[in-house]
Amino acid sequence: MVRFDSREPGDRQQASRKRSDISEFSQKSRQRLRLSLAKVDQGKCGCPIFGTLTYPADFPLDQETFKKHLKVFSQRFLRAFPAAGFHWKLEFQSRGAAHFHPIFWNLRSDNAFLGQFRMWLACDWYEVVGSGDQKHLLAGTSADLIKSQFGIMRYVSGYVSKSDQTKSGCKVGRYWGIVGRANIPWAKENVIELSLAQAKLVRRTARRYMQAMNRVRRIRRLERLLPSQMCAAFMLNGDLRRFRKRCPDARIFQQLPRKLRLKNNRNVNVFCNAAFWDQQLAPLLYRPSSGTQSDSDRSSL
Repeated sequence: MVRFDSREPGDRQQASRKRSDISEFSQKSRQRLRLSLAKVDQGKCGCPIFGTLTYPADFPLDQETFKKHLKVFSQRFLRAFPAAGFHWKLEFQSRGAAHFHPIFWNLRSDNAFLGQFRMWLACDWYEVVGSGDQKHLLAGTSADLIKSQFGIMRYVSGYVSKSDQTKSGCKVGRYWGIVGRANIPWAKENVIELSLAQAKLVRRTARRYMQAMNRVRRIRRLERLLPSQMCAAFMLNGDLRRFRKRCPDARIFQQLPRKLRLKNNRNVNVFCNAAFWDQQLAPLLYRPSSGTQSDSDRSSL
């Protein structure tokens, strides 16, 4: 991840104020979860495992009970895998039952271990909730490998942002958290002070990158929606644009990812390969310049 912050270094270390009771999965909470996932050094922990923990037909409605189940499960997990940790996220199904999505770090990623871990996960969660339902034992949990960094990015940009599976107005406590924080390999933050001209260049580059990635996603989705034999010609000869003007409410346009409209924000987060950006931006940032900037005209990367 690359983060552009226009604040002075001293302003970034403000003491956090006491939070009130949590009644929704707010935008700030979503952003904190995205940043936390992006800070994990995946090169040191291998492929993470994406899990699901659900309840049987008889499920608790009070948050004290399902949060207690999560706590007991976390304690069992750390005893069974003392070198591992996980992020968890709380969601609610349409029937009103809570369920959790953990992302496990620092576990083995071979198929033999994955099969054993699925069995352990099913049995352990079955015992924690006191299910007694054999169908729940067989289908109440799941665990799948996230095989690439882009898989985490897709989860960060899409799955985490869902708001339709929350209980707005209900005080259910935290919607996400971390278990075994010390066991998760966190990437080291590298702060680079930039002049005003350099900051403008980097931020402009980041905005163009984000717009290009959004355009690629929209084109790929459109290719899947249109018949393959008419896709290229329909998009390149202007027929698609004319069709959209005539029928803006057509179903095909409702299923497209939203067009990215960037505001001129002073602080920007880009979920990408930070090492690649560091290599590519270095020649631009440190080439000789005729002008100089004062110490106050600084930003940070």
